[in-house]
Amino acid sequence: MMKRSTLYFMLTISLLIFTGWHTATTHQSKQASRTVKTTWQKNYTSASFWWGTRYYFTSNQAVVQMQAEHANNALAWGAVGAIGGAISGGVTFIAGEATAIYFTKQANDLSYYNARHRHHRIYMDVTAAGVYSLHVLT
Repeated sequence: MMKRSTLYFMLTISLLIFTGWHTATTHQSKQASRTVKTTWQKNYTSASFWWGTRYYFTSNQAVVQMQAEHANNALAWGAVGAIGGAISGGVTFIAGEATAIYFTKQANDLSYYNARHRHHRIYMDVTAAGVYSLHVLT
């Protein structure tokens, strides 16, 4: 008989792969070095640093792209929480739902910031701990 924790892990990984969650974390990074082109692009770009990742948005379409990816992530983690919660009695539910709420909140904050700075290029810093902040690109 398979251990319960192994079953949860396999279920989580399968669901994440099925929903395409990995595409958000390994999103196409268009820069080979630390310099980033800030010209208009329809997709967001990213750069990795020792403290985390910086995401660049040079168009409204790029913001919409990340919002769609975060919506998919939130659905996936909500499903992990629901399925895992039914099996584990609540621990997986809390973790899954908390992660879903995080992605939803980040997408909403990005949308709001973009609306307030519609004629500016913006970027979002996300630390390795998941703390994020939004800024205008100068």
